[in-house]
Amino acid sequence: MPAKKQLTLEEFKALNQPSKRQLRYQRARRLLSFLYSEYPKCFNYSKRLPLKVGIAQDIGERHPEEVRNKGVLGCALRLYTHSNSYWNAILYNDDRVDLLGKPAGKVLEKHRVHAKEQIKAASAARDAKNAKKEALALDTELNTSTEE
Repeated sequence: MPAKKQLTLEEFKALNQPSKRQLRYQRARRLLSFLYSEYPKCFNYSKRLPLKVGIAQDIGERHPEEVRNKGVLGCALRLYTHSNSYWNAILYNDDRVDLLGKPAGKVLEKHRVHAKEQIKAASAARDAKNAKKEALALDTELNTSTEE
């Protein structure tokens, strides 16, 4: 077996640097934390409400220093909106909210349909993942019992 190559300090640092994707995710989490603290009537982790269509532009206009990268803002909004709690908010609320928590438009039927589809897809993915775990556990159990 060949000997392992010794890494230089620079090579080691390069291997342990976060990827661009990881950096964007970290920045998005920080931006989302900022939005939670700055706009609690709009961004609420425990009681999500449907956001105004075009809220990204409002955030960018109010906080250009916080939103230097629109990709990070998009990632932050996806983190907030791609969840069952947000999709349920779309299903069961009629109004969307602006940054101050005031009504800013209605939830359209096509958005409710999309929310139902997302909830159904997430449920199916969760069920498939659980079934795979159960099958793996059963297979492991069968293999250990036949070895005895």
